Amino acid sequence: MRIIVMGTGAFAVPSFEKLLRDKEHEIIALVTMPVRVRPGVTPVVSPMQQIAEQNDILVFAPPDVNAREFVDFMYLAAAEVFFVCDFGKILKPATLKASRLGGINLHGSLLPRYRGAAPVHWAILNGDSETGVSVIHMTAEVDAGPVVAKSDPIPIGSEETVIDVERQLAELGAGIVARTLTRMETGRLPALPQMPHEVSRAPKLKKNDGLIDWTRSARFIRDHYRAMHPWPGSYTFWHSPEKEPVRLGLGPFTVFPDTFPSIGPMRSHPPGMIVQADRHGLLVATGDGLVRIEAVLPAGKKLMDALAFMRGYPVRPGDRFGEEHP
Repeated sequence: MRIIVMGTGAFAVPSFEKLLRDKEHEIIALVTMPVRVRPGVTPVVSPMQQIAEQNDILVFAPPDVNAREFVDFMYLAAAEVFFVCDFGKILKPATLKASRLGGINLHGSLLPRYRGAAPVHWAILNGDSETGVSVIHMTAEVDAGPVVAKSDPIPIGSEETVIDVERQLAELGAGIVARTLTRMETGRLPALPQMPHEVSRAPKLKKNDGLIDWTRSARFIRDHYRAMHPWPGSYTFWHSPEKEPVRLGLGPFTVFPDTFPSIGPMRSHPPGMIVQADRHGLLVATGDGLVRIEAVLPAGKKLMDALAFMRGYPVRPGDRFGEEHP
């Protein structure tokens, strides 16, 4: 089949590479997001564009993929289907009609769970133990189209971050996408509608989603770091007597139960209080249990391990972590 690929980020790379390698279909072009140009910053070409150029694939980076002029061009390109993954723009219905079979999309969850821009982040944040990928036939409503293929669930490791899980899902999805396109060509492609009562959402993260809520459990705070790494990152503000609050990036964390041999019960320590700051570690009380902080990123500084942080900063038991202005 003649395929236009639409993708920008790393999640789309394994599928793109497999389609190029297998040579079962004709990739006629890549549509990707324009390179961001900012003063004083070297422009970075997307990984998808780099691969396309290495393989002599035409690359288009329109300011507006839904603009009439670009949609007209795609009609002329006579693609049979669009493959869309980690693209960065929502395709309007008129745009999807510019190929004979519309578009398919690889999504990083077992739909209808976690519709939205950040499915892996929210799966980890919610403490899910497994996840997977889905391929849908695209419709006007984002992530709501009928499911045409789905992976078996794969486990989410208790220490894995978004980067780790997305890498696994991207590789898993590549084979499923290739098989889906082959089945589309033969016309044998079952499509299962998504059940509305099973839908959950995974909205795009905001910068302040990284703020740690110390009233939550130690396990949640560990999962929060895993879900927020590398962006926006888990962070807090360090409050000590007679000093202005200091912003700190934190994590990863080690989780401990309600008691710790050198400290005793945690119930007497309010959430966010530093209860130990010595050669044994930097331990902080939470709403349920405590965490040992393994690494710290002070604002404007390089990442350092917790012991190096304690050597350079006057942190002590009784100091508090929390919001900037509690």
